[in-house]
Amino acid sequence: MSNIISIDGSQGGGQIRGQRPKPGLKRQHLTCAQAALEVGRGSADGAELNSKELVFHPGQVRGGDYHIRIFTAGSTTLVLQAILLALMKADKESTVTIEGGTHNPMAPPVDFLQECYLPILHEMGAKFILDLDRYGFAPAGGGQITAKIKPTPLKTCDLLERGQLKSI
Repeated sequence: MSNIISIDGSQGGGQIRGQRPKPGLKRQHLTCAQAALEVGRGSADGAELNSKELVFHPGQVRGGDYHIRIFTAGSTTLVLQAILLALMKADKESTVTIEGGTHNPMAPPVDFLQECYLPILHEMGAKFILDLDRYGFAPAGGGQITAKIKPTPLKTCDLLERGQLKSI
């Protein structure tokens, strides 16, 4: 019996890229896969630039100190989202520093994670801190974020009502 989950890339956001004019893994997407391999002690086939197929074999997630460099203005938040939930189930606390772009036209900026995404995870019991160490804008990059993540089981939450508008 196979446990393989097949995602054909014909739908989804920028992470999957199946319908893009230049499909395949770009630097930030490859960095996501490499970060997941590192924290998950896994292996992969097709983890290379412009690859249109990636077969990921997960291992045991390990907490620890990780320093990840995208080497472009690629999205630091995309990389963090690729490994954050796994590190919440790790064997110990983690500190993750990611260098690249912090505010990109095609990805959620750090502010979105800090103000929207992470508060919902906190409501679900997650324990972590996300710091913006240095801004990095496209096309230059040069930004840096640091996340401190404590393994914590997540609980469900119901988001049934819209909150009050704070500002526009």
